Amino acid sequence: MTTTTQNKIKQLSKIILANYTASGEPHPAFATQCKMEYYIKLVMGQPAYTEQLLEELIEDNLKARA
Repeated sequence: MTTTTQNKIKQLSKIILANYTASGEPHPAFATQCKMEYYIKLVMGQPAYTEQLLEELIEDNLKARA
């Protein structure tokens, strides 16, 4: 896994945690962990598109915040 991929995963995790926290989720860290496990399996199952999928997930979760 490249450094860029790791940074994007960390960024995505922070965004999702912020979204869950803002929505009043009673256990935002746990909800984030569950969602990230799903996303990691999804992204790593498509190695040729890892960077693109992460970018799209970041964009989608930023839009969900608004």
